[in-house]
Amino acid sequence: MVQSMKKSAFLVLLLTLALALAVPAAFASTNVDYVVRNAADTADSYANAYKVGSASVDTNGTTTTITFSGASYIQYLEVYDAATNTWSYATATPSGSNVSFTFEVDDFSVNKIAKIHVIVPPSETFPGYNTVHTIQFKWSV
Repeated sequence: MVQSMKKSAFLVLLLTLALALAVPAAFASTNVDYVVRNAADTADSYANAYKVGSASVDTNGTTTTITFSGASYIQYLEVYDAATNTWSYATATPSGSNVSFTFEVDDFSVNKIAKIHVIVPPSETFPGYNTVHTIQFKWSV
């Protein structure tokens, strides 16, 4: 009988430990790979060379954060919501030479259309650059 109680106590302890390890993992953000495509989705955009790592999707499944290097050149990211036919600015969070943008993605099976505004100031050998590019985020899901 004592042996049976020890086994039961051990199983309860083991189950508790497994649950304690599983719960935090269930609420962790998820990484999603993506490619920055041009407006027509026929080739990778030049912006793809400046993306840093994968997108991070929050536990709610829609709040998505992407990061680009060259923070001093990127003025804003504006994302398109096809459901409401509206554009909205992504929340920008600069960190050193990188900038992260956070926005909502309702469906990762569909490319997310966006506009990225890039300004490169002129120098002695370069006339400068100030353009808004339409891009698409193609998710690897």
